[in-house]
Amino acid sequence: ARSQSFNTNNSSNESNSNQNDDGFNSALSTVGQKVKPDETVAISVIIPSSQTVTRIEFFAENELLGITTGQSPNFSFIPKDKISNLKENIDIKIVITKDNGSKITLSDKLILDLD
Repeated sequence: ARSQSFNTNNSSNESNSNQNDDGFNSALSTVGQKVKPDETVAISVIIPSSQTVTRIEFFAENELLGITTGQSPNFSFIPKDKISNLKENIDIKIVITKDNGSKITLSDKLILDLD
């Protein structure tokens, strides 16, 4: 199984960047590697112990992949089963809703091997 991590964070509601002052982090199991459309991709979200999360939404190309609730930050999917428009570069977005209603957005790219 492939395993490699990326870190994406942000410091303000509804914005994207590579660093999050609140300590939120995410890791995609296949970053930097081409993934076959039938391979499992795992996403982990690191939630600081000082934060309470009520919902985590996972998107690819603005298509909802799935939702987890509370402090359950792990999610896996198979691209060909969840993404209707398969292409080489897939935008991944993770929207975390905190208990106060504010949102943190983490994002990166998934690279598919379509050959």
